[in-house]
Amino acid sequence: MGLMAAINVIFAAITAYVPVLFISVVLVIFIPLTSTLVEFYCKDKYFPIYAFATLGLSLIVTLSAIDFTLFYLVPSILTGYVFGLMAKKNFANHWGILIAAVIQTGLSFAFIPLVQLITERNLIDVLRQLFKAENSPYFNNLIGFMFFVVSLIQTILSFIVVDNELKKFGGKNESKNEINFYVDLACILSIGIAVGLHFVYVPISLIFLCFSVYFAVFLILRSIQNQCIPALVLMGLVVIANIFFFAGLNKLLPAGNEFILLGFTPFCIAIISLVFYFLQKKKN
Repeated sequence: MGLMAAINVIFAAITAYVPVLFISVVLVIFIPLTSTLVEFYCKDKYFPIYAFATLGLSLIVTLSAIDFTLFYLVPSILTGYVFGLMAKKNFANHWGILIAAVIQTGLSFAFIPLVQLITERNLIDVLRQLFKAENSPYFNNLIGFMFFVVSLIQTILSFIVVDNELKKFGGKNESKNEINFYVDLACILSIGIAVGLHFVYVPISLIFLCFSVYFAVFLILRSIQNQCIPALVLMGLVVIANIFFFAGLNKLLPAGNEFILLGFTPFCIAIISLVFYFLQKKKN
């Protein structure tokens, strides 16, 4: 536990003081993993000690860059705890990863005004400068998308490590990880919400579009596991068709709104997967 806290402090210091985008992104991706491992291996009552020690030492070390420490570290500690707890409870993989990533994304958004209140720095403007996007009119629309993608990568990394440990101890319940038809429905619902919100608030719409792609990946994995070749062939054709679909229609939409066309692929994958899922159930 002490070692993990020390690693987090080092990561926070490097992220705050090393002005290299690639290094910062890589370290930020690894931060939740340490918290996940602490929660997974230690008793729950010890986690607050670890969390406060990590946060306190990191704030002392990064006093001149306290905004980044609060923005990256606090959400990552909390998300690592949640995912570690779900792993201990043998939560279904596909739902656990998504829930942890959504919590991380929500916390990131929540800490933006808090950091601005404490430090009088607008983190969105800081991120604009970091990505050299000061003059981009679409950057704000992509903030939620970027937060979610980074959160998803963080959670998947934690999942890979924890899942391997669960297999070693024989504590993995594979029946809970069955990709049932609720995943198909969640994919279709995500697309519906994404389309509905696209004409109201694009940033949230893009997050739901990410949800649909996430679910679609699991539906493809289910077809691979079931060796359902016809479904995989149809899904492949859909992906190819969407390339031409996007290329032909993206110019018809206002600039910055063309991303919604990408929802055609996960929607079709979900429909194909759902049909073959019930056909397989009927056969069995």
